[in-house]
Amino acid sequence: MQRGSVMKKILLLALAGLIVLAAQAATGLLAGQAAAGTLTGKVSFSGKMRKARKIKMGDDDYCRNFYKGKAAPRSKKLVVSPNGEVRWAFVYLQAGVKGKSKPPKTPATITQKGCQYATRVVGMVAGQRLVINNGDQTKHNFHLLGRNKYNRSASPGQSIERKVRKAAKLKLRRGKSRVMSSVKCDIHPWMKAYLAVMPHSYFSVTGPGGRFEIKNVPDGEYTLAVWHEKLGTMTQKVTVSGGAMQSVDFAFSK
Repeated sequence: MQRGSVMKKILLLALAGLIVLAAQAATGLLAGQAAAGTLTGKVSFSGKMRKARKIKMGDDDYCRNFYKGKAAPRSKKLVVSPNGEVRWAFVYLQAGVKGKSKPPKTPATITQKGCQYATRVVGMVAGQRLVINNGDQTKHNFHLLGRNKYNRSASPGQSIERKVRKAAKLKLRRGKSRVMSSVKCDIHPWMKAYLAVMPHSYFSVTGPGGRFEIKNVPDGEYTLAVWHEKLGTMTQKVTVSGGAMQSVDFAFSK
């Protein structure tokens, strides 16, 4: 075989390898693993619901005036639809994942708007950048507790960017999840959110319909967990095989 043909073959193989790596990075797969199955499902709650309490905006004129002529904001601690679908539940692979995920290049975001955290629950991968946006015309601060302690003031309209490096501990303690770190604003004590810094990308936050979807899960046996700030933690054993889609539901009751 001529030298030119050999070099051409080597270049083509190298290019194919780069394409595979790029595809893995784009989908959040662990290194060396091909695309696989999807876990999907719903988190629900059945039981007596109390009406969420109104949030008192204190002495901040901007916060009070923001809601002038609007319905008073209410606590987001437990948000359940009329059909029992739970919003702001965090669903993730608690055990069975081998290795770590490469952090996405796109940053995770948390926005302060209307003197509240616009998103109650946020998940990100360790090493990913986090952008905190103060969308209000009043001063806030961003106070992250837990393994990645950070406290920084934010002027009106200011954005803060920071790399968050330490992953949460996935092992349950007395059956309770420890993935979440509290986020607060010390200036406005009613403002609260939660941040999960994960070693892998296999997680999802439920929306208004209580649904979650976790894509590109490699074949294997896992423990799937759900965390909710009010309802607690539940787990289920799941097996992903042949790249199939599997439906798993969690039902809390009171």
